[in-house]
Amino acid sequence: MSLVKTLCRKGTNALTRPAVRRRYLSGVEGLEHVPEHGPFVLVSNHVSFAEHFVYEAILHARRGQGGVFLTKAESFSGIRTVWYEAMGAVAVDRDQPARALLELADAILADGHALVVYPEGTRNRGTGLQPFKDGGFRFADRADVPVIPAAVWGTQDILPIGATMPRKGTAHVVFGPPLRPDPDLRRAERLQDLTDRGRRAVTELLDRAQDPAPHRRPLAARRTADLADRLVERALDGDEPDRERLKRADALLDLAAAADPDNPHVRLVRTRLAGLRLLGGPAPLRPLRALALRGRLERAVAELPTEPMAHYLLGRWHLTVPGLLGGSPDLAVRHLAEAVHLDGDDTRYALAQAQALRRTGREGEALAAVESVLAAPTADERDERRRDRAAELRTALAVATEVMPRRTT
Repeated sequence: MSLVKTLCRKGTNALTRPAVRRRYLSGVEGLEHVPEHGPFVLVSNHVSFAEHFVYEAILHARRGQGGVFLTKAESFSGIRTVWYEAMGAVAVDRDQPARALLELADAILADGHALVVYPEGTRNRGTGLQPFKDGGFRFADRADVPVIPAAVWGTQDILPIGATMPRKGTAHVVFGPPLRPDPDLRRAERLQDLTDRGRRAVTELLDRAQDPAPHRRPLAARRTADLADRLVERALDGDEPDRERLKRADALLDLAAAADPDNPHVRLVRTRLAGLRLLGGPAPLRPLRALALRGRLERAVAELPTEPMAHYLLGRWHLTVPGLLGGSPDLAVRHLAEAVHLDGDDTRYALAQAQALRRTGREGEALAAVESVLAAPTADERDERRRDRAAELRTALAVATEVMPRRTT
């Protein structure tokens, strides 16, 4: 990509992504259906050009990259050509041979991108759906990738047909489970079946987008917050936190908050991110930030008393922060024991509990907690590193309790 296009893309995204997440969305449902990695074809209704920015911001938060948008060639003229190409739009000449378009789609999907297609073919001025063209479903069938159905409503108020500047308004977006071609059908029947199922799915999702019932919002927010929390976990897999993943987690929390601004699970993951930033922040500001973080963690425990992560984070706070600022190893033991009680399979809770027990002089209990970590299966490198730390702690505890360390297997 040329320097001009790169600057255009970065400048535009720096403005549009936060604006979409924090101002122009009233909620996102079903984001867990969107694959974090790998190619797929996203099919959606189409009521405004604003959908490009909405889907780009959402896909970037979920995947770390926006989608590729097939756009009619007539839109590419003059300086707009540079901007369209920089923003991931691909010109489609509707008079070109079908083979060329299929090969273009094949290349996009082979590169692992999400290909966004509007099967109606043009913007819809009504409330229902126009007939679907089968192009997007043909692309998915050829490349053997899933179709992700989606629907959006409200973008027609943000950027009406004929408008050049966005207006006040919010959009609601709903994603559905992936659709796959039926391998038992012949090609023509398979394509028609996939197109029909795709249209039915988008119709159902559009009904939900047009009527975002309040009772669905808390669950949608929690599921998106869970995606953010898992992203935080992977961001901590290395020796240093992966800052790009942490930024994406923050963006996902914006999407979650759009659906339910006062959701306690969203607040909990935000608080976890705040704790990570505290560790890497300027040293002179850490005491004040630590005090503010304690209040947020205590609120999380009060709101989510059966959530092990809330107890774990508050326990870690008391274990890490000096007593002068309110840290208490005894309170750390209490909250970490509760985290272990609520989820005994997560070894980070038991290891932190062992560290807290050691701080309070309860070496025998700490040794038992360490043994539970060493006896647990390891699933990834992070588990292995935690096991290594547990082995080192066991050696130190064994000396303190005059118990010879047993060999680990």
